[in-house]
Amino acid sequence: MRSRMLFLALICGAGLWGQETLPSPTLQGAIHGRFVQSKTLRRLDKALLSDGSFALLPGRGLVWRTESPVRATVVVSSKGVFEVGATGRRRLTSGSDALTLMRQLLTGDVKALKRTFTLRQEGGARSWRLVLAPRPGPLAGVFRSIETEGTDYARRARLVESSGDESVIDFKDLERGPGLLSPDEEALLGP
Repeated sequence: MRSRMLFLALICGAGLWGQETLPSPTLQGAIHGRFVQSKTLRRLDKALLSDGSFALLPGRGLVWRTESPVRATVVVSSKGVFEVGATGRRRLTSGSDALTLMRQLLTGDVKALKRTFTLRQEGGARSWRLVLAPRPGPLAGVFRSIETEGTDYARRARLVESSGDESVIDFKDLERGPGLLSPDEEALLGP
């Protein structure tokens, strides 16, 4: 479940706004913000809620912190996706594929993204919606669709999994610029 949230943060943190092609934003400094997630499981009547913060530093990675209902930290870097325990010990949960995808999204590499997804964009420069549907392959086994919408930054995203489970993540308090990472976040991302 955390890897799905991370994937979504990568898309939304990129600040994709509607254009004929995906933008190639010049990312200066970190993107920092908060999230609220509602996860609906087919076999449960009530949605599961969680919230926390994230910090995305282009070229270095992402720190995703769930603060409630259970505290957890996940780091995506060029070395892979890691869960970070309370003692600071890291446990590798997957390889560096997530970072490759993040780079494609952040640089607006439409050619690479179209190998993995079909893309549909709606709206204009100030209000947009992007729908990604995985092509046959590993991601198609995980997701049916990924939708994100926003203005200057992505504000909401919806992930529909192959199982029918669904997550809606609202992003808020987004800031972009140098110096936004805490010393702890800098240490988690490494050099």
